[in-house]
Parts: sequence; structure tokens; C-alpha cells
Amino acid sequence: MSNLKAQYSVIEEDGEFFIYDHEQDATVNRWGDVVDEGLFTMSEALATINFLEGKAPPQDSGLKTFQIDSYDYQAEDCIQGIFINPVLPENFWTEPLEERTEEDMRLWQDLPFIISDNDFYKIYCLNGGAWDRPSLIGGFDSQDKAVDFIVETYRK
Repeated sequence: MSNLKAQYSVIEEDGEFFIYDHEQDATVNRWGDVVDEGLFTMSEALATINFLEGKAPPQDSGLKTFQIDSYDYQAEDCIQGIFINPVLPENFWTEPLEERTEEDMRLWQDLPFIISDNDFYKIYCLNGGAWDRPSLIGGFDSQDKAVDFIVETYRK
């Protein structure tokens, strides 16, 4: 039996998720700085822990592969060219725009996608609205509404 203790854990309080750093005995942000603010979703919190631990996001074997412009994307689904829960590049939620690779910018800039979380569908887009992560564009109570919004807003 291993005596290893995890440095980070996720804490939920009033619907907000926090990253707790056991070594600092405090909640931390995506760079390990002590903060009092929460993260938006459990998946973002888990992605932050992966980032802090230097790990790439987990690959889900149940994902489908979609080819757009000769590039293979992985996601749970793709509806009208809109990815649902896509596999994103390493550090996608935390890397400043100016430090991203040309390929990541070519593939993801201005390409809205949907992340589902407990029957709520958030739309994100790497559009420069935030300097270090994709912007949260909107949220809807159904996948169809989220897809319709993207089609009406970004595909005119």
C-alpha cells in the first residue's frame, strides 16, 4: 500500500469548485497562487489539477474522431461542425494566447465548442476575449439551444 498523499484536491462549496493545495494549506488558482475564488466546473478544476501536476488531459477511449480541414479532432460528438466535449490541447485552459503554438491557434482560434456539465451546456471560444484561456460565450439548458446559438452567431 502506497503512503503517497495527493498535493491537490477539489473542494465544492455552494456550486463553486476550488483547488486545495495541501502543502500550502490553502486554495490556489491555475498557477498555484493562493486565492479565494472558485473555478466554474468540476472539469475545469480537474484540468487545473492536471496542469499543476504537469499532466496532459486524460484521453477517453469512447471519443470519436472528426476530420475538418485535413486535421483530426477528438470529441464526444460533432454537430454542424461544432464539437461537443472536445479533447483540447495541453494547457488549453491556462496558456496565454501569445505562448500558444501556431498550430493550436490555427486549429482553435474562433472555433466555438461546447462543454456539457450536468445538463448545462457552456460555449467557449478561443477568441481573444481573455488573454490566457478561451472565453465563456454563453450557457444553455439544452445542447440544441447551444448549437443553434453558435450557428446563428458565428456562422452567418
